[in-house]
Amino acid sequence: MTDKSKHLTLIGAGLVGSLLAIVLARHGYKIKLLEKRPDMRKLIVDRGRSINLAISTRGIKALDIIGLKDTILAKAIAMYGRAIHNMGGNVTFQPYGINNNYYINSISRSALNIDLLNECSKYNDIEILFGQNVVEVDFDNSKIITDNKDQYSFNTLIGCDGSASVIRSFYKFKPGFKQSIDELDYGYKEFTIRPNPDGSFKMAENALHIWPRGNFMLIALPNLEASFTVTLFLPYIGDISFAKLKTKPDIEAFFKTYFKDTIDLIDDYADNFLNSPTGHMVTVKSDPWSIGDKALLIGDAAHGIIPFYGQGMNCGFEDVSVLDSLLGSNNDTLSNLDLTSLFAEFFAKRKPNCDAISDMAYENFIEMRDKVGDTKFLFFKKIEAVLEHKFKGEYFSRYTLVSFSNLPYNFAKLMGEVNYEILNELAQNISDHNEIDFDLASELIKSKTKPLINKYASELKDLINDDPYKQNK
Repeated sequence: MTDKSKHLTLIGAGLVGSLLAIVLARHGYKIKLLEKRPDMRKLIVDRGRSINLAISTRGIKALDIIGLKDTILAKAIAMYGRAIHNMGGNVTFQPYGINNNYYINSISRSALNIDLLNECSKYNDIEILFGQNVVEVDFDNSKIITDNKDQYSFNTLIGCDGSASVIRSFYKFKPGFKQSIDELDYGYKEFTIRPNPDGSFKMAENALHIWPRGNFMLIALPNLEASFTVTLFLPYIGDISFAKLKTKPDIEAFFKTYFKDTIDLIDDYADNFLNSPTGHMVTVKSDPWSIGDKALLIGDAAHGIIPFYGQGMNCGFEDVSVLDSLLGSNNDTLSNLDLTSLFAEFFAKRKPNCDAISDMAYENFIEMRDKVGDTKFLFFKKIEAVLEHKFKGEYFSRYTLVSFSNLPYNFAKLMGEVNYEILNELAQNISDHNEIDFDLASELIKSKTKPLINKYASELKDLINDDPYKQNK
């Protein structure tokens, strides 16, 4: 394989970059994959210091393309809903779907990345170079330069290097490029809940645990070895914020006030708080994602989103699925393939949907932080659960469409807006979900949602049959 058009240079061997390298190699491309970090397979990884991932239908579909679905899911834990911990220590369970076929999967980020890197190593046409920190991109002369002065020529460059993408930073020198980088005014710190002495979980393992406290929250996701990765999301400044928690007594008083039931669960929480780094979260939107056939942005490098819908990785993996589909449906040989047009088509398909999930991720942050303990919100959720059972195949919640289907994110966003109108109207003048006017519900669903879902009837059949993962089995 010597044709230059078959050579692609990828920057970033994280989740999306590793997956994309495999998919492109399967399409006959020769890949050079550069990663600034050392090879994580040769390092001791602290599993409690990386936000767990919740992989669902979209991500699983992408893994199935490369034959890794079963390998990955064997290392995941099913989460069937949210376990909401109130201030008094009581726990309420909010299921994700109408039965236990609807679940998301908690997986270690590092374990998933290692499996993808191992898969990359099986392909002769994938060369991975670690410790290559790109600091300069020259699109005019098709060269990249690393911090140790190494230079690499490229034919086509694909930036898979995350929300702080170096590749995207050099797009700004191209006319017409636009980007927005919005940092959430919240940071996060991570902790670990270790297993019981007998190796069992200290809390219910098949749930995403949330301690909502108004404008801040704690969450915990289960790990395969019976631990939990715990993440505190807190404003940087304010009356209750990182700025106010500077000493061990401050932190202990904070946890005793707001998270008393976790004190005996989290090891050395005060010391860990003081000594661990504070993470930050950003939303990235950019336009365009490509520069002719010279370069393409993908995953967080193109559309970074905050992690409150569990869709950041799923969305990036769906990028790869869409690109795989576009390459598979093109009848041209690789030598004749018009990457300029293909990249433009990829952007047209993905941009509206990535913007939609970005917006929904922020909305879900507000929901998880403020609303999961709110009386009106919980009432709407009860009504919605009734509607999904009573009008099966006609009414689909936004969460169901996002997490358990491969339908466009912008369609799920639209359906969420329509559903809210229905719920709001049905909730008028009733105080119990048993008082729902089903005649009115039927009328509203037929007039508002049926015209929208008819377009996707075939794609919705697995949800209608209560088998959301069928397409990925």
